[in-house]
Amino acid sequence: MSKVIDITGQKFGRLTAIKREGSNSDGKALWLCKCDCGNKVIVVGKSIRNGHTKSCGCLSVDRTRSMGKSNLKHGDSKSRLYNVWRGILKRCNNPNNHAYENYGGRGIKICEQWEHSYEKFMKWSFENGYEEGLSIDRIDNDGNYEPSNCRWVTASEQSRNKRDNVLITYKGKTYCMTDWAKIIGINVDTLWRRINEYGFSAKEAVVIGKHKARKNNARALGRHMAKVYVLK
Repeated sequence: MSKVIDITGQKFGRLTAIKREGSNSDGKALWLCKCDCGNKVIVVGKSIRNGHTKSCGCLSVDRTRSMGKSNLKHGDSKSRLYNVWRGILKRCNNPNNHAYENYGGRGIKICEQWEHSYEKFMKWSFENGYEEGLSIDRIDNDGNYEPSNCRWVTASEQSRNKRDNVLITYKGKTYCMTDWAKIIGINVDTLWRRINEYGFSAKEAVVIGKHKARKNNARALGRHMAKVYVLK
């Protein structure tokens, strides 16, 4: 086991390390940090030491606000494609996002041209086969969100390319996402979007099953159901 580097009191970007907070599921050291904005957040030590994580997420928000006028000009802020772009930013840049550990937390970034310009992301998307119903997929699951490593595919194709194939255990039974979709009687594309676009945890997406509740009600329902967990 590698020696943990003590960064107590050190500042990285907007974050100041306060104390060690154990390790994540990959064995990487976690640190409680205080951001200049006043928020406290737990982040991977290596991620802040190498400059990948620089704030609690407020830096990305500030950058987006600074681009506000240009981003509003595209008139696309309520579209699915815009929400896909925003989802990438959150997964890669916001330590408070539920998916951060599996993206920004393990070093996956969004390239600078896309991070700072929705218009450039949108232009690339339409020039590379984007259409409603497709999802963005990283060809190398350990690579970044950038033109050379991304493509538009169906959710079924993408689920086969996931790092751990999202093995989900519920009531003692473990199946991959495709099999769970068949068991609970929904399309695998729907199940994938619940997890990767609408913000459900894997357990919520499975437990909810065929419920037609609105998204917020469905999330609340998932939190109070029987114990479910994802195998890493």
